[in-house]
Amino acid sequence: MSETFLSAELLDITEAERDGLIQLRKAFLSETGPVHIPSDETWGDVKGVETIRVAFSMQFPTAALSPGAREAYGCGCVACIGGHLSLLMQGVDVLTPGPIEISGLQTAVADCYVTEAEFGPLGPLFYPHDLEVAWDRISARSAGYAITNFLTTGKPHWERALEAAGQSDLLEA
Repeated sequence: MSETFLSAELLDITEAERDGLIQLRKAFLSETGPVHIPSDETWGDVKGVETIRVAFSMQFPTAALSPGAREAYGCGCVACIGGHLSLLMQGVDVLTPGPIEISGLQTAVADCYVTEAEFGPLGPLFYPHDLEVAWDRISARSAGYAITNFLTTGKPHWERALEAAGQSDLLEA
């Protein structure tokens, strides 16, 4: 799966973001990619440093990860693409399946990063507003294909990503 990706400059993102997306793409498309978080699962509040498992959801409630965040943010700012990217750029190993250590500060930084990106070049990748499906049903594999689309065209093309990942049934719902 050798792809030619657009430069960070053409994507209007930083080199660190581009490099991180390339790494996340590989992890999300691998057979051992992050597990999916059911929307009714909770992890409990992160106080200080806590060990949690690496998992994925495009709409995991942040309140389960940082106290008070649910009122401020209605997205999955740590378990989604943007949350994974922010944590990766903060030096947290989100690429290796299994437990990771994450602090409340790292969670807060991820929340802010994802929220501030909504109306920038990464916004359509982090927030698939045009997609009429329940975001919590989007798999890491579909996200991996959306990242591939973004890196090669500058747009996530979520419908194509869902089809490539075998989730086209979500488009029919």
